[in-house]
Amino acid sequence: MGNHLNYQNDCLFLCNKPPSMQSMSKSAKVLLGIFTFLPLVFLISYIGLFVSFIVKMAAHSTIQNAGNSHHNALPFFQENMIILICLILLMLVTSLGLLIYYIIHIMNNPTLKKNNTQQLIWALILLFGGFIGGIVYYFMEIYPLPNHLEKK
Repeated sequence: MGNHLNYQNDCLFLCNKPPSMQSMSKSAKVLLGIFTFLPLVFLISYIGLFVSFIVKMAAHSTIQNAGNSHHNALPFFQENMIILICLILLMLVTSLGLLIYYIIHIMNNPTLKKNNTQQLIWALILLFGGFIGGIVYYFMEIYPLPNHLEKK
């Protein structure tokens, strides 16, 4: 019974550790870096598809006005709008998830715990800087952080 109790206490201790207090391997940092850049990738994709969509709609309108085609532009418009909305939703979800993760990381980062002002500045940078602030935080506070500091 005593071993079972120790196992439960150890599990509660290890499972409830904040993310930044657990050892983060190099591959986990790289994976987090990939997720950090996803909102930027989604935004660039959105802009590219939007410009492509506008050009195709203009070309379709020119062809239709010339009388060469009687195709309806509505299905084309709906399909492209669904894709654009999905990209924006993906960007929103990843940005919000990263914001929550980074705010938790700021509060538990051992190098920032010593200085509440730095924690506040980083939180404001993340809130007002969007995904650009997340990229800056990643390269300044997460990627260079040695593993031995994260284990404390």
